Amino acid sequence: MMVTSRSEAKRKRALELGAHEVVATGERLAEPVDLVVETVGAATWRHSLRSVRPGGRIVTAGATTGSDIPLELPRIFYRQVSVIGSTSATRGETLRMLSFMHAAGLRPVIDSVFPLDRIHAAFERTQTADLFGNVVVEIGSR
Repeated sequence: MMVTSRSEAKRKRALELGAHEVVATGERLAEPVDLVVETVGAATWRHSLRSVRPGGRIVTAGATTGSDIPLELPRIFYRQVSVIGSTSATRGETLRMLSFMHAAGLRPVIDSVFPLDRIHAAFERTQTADLFGNVVVEIGSR
């Protein structure tokens, strides 16, 4: 698995968590990849499209920097790249994923946990540059 980030600290942490290779955002990859998971949008779309191998896939699941992008249709059809949109999963898919994660011993990376009465602070945390992982909002005590 290859990870990109603008932050050197985040790239280092990704290696510690098991990434095989890390590169700074926008750097040329050593070789094209089979799959790109794109959540940023306008700021990284062109790089994502140029990083996927012929016959590869791009899964787009967000557009935090905007959704107006140069689609570059010839690059998509000549290289037979599949572009797949995804927003969520069905309940059944989520349960299968959780079952797999449990069986494989996988745990999500948690950046921070906030009680419900601090939900505004939790949202603000999601907007910070040093965020790494998920922000959890607890509804009740355990």
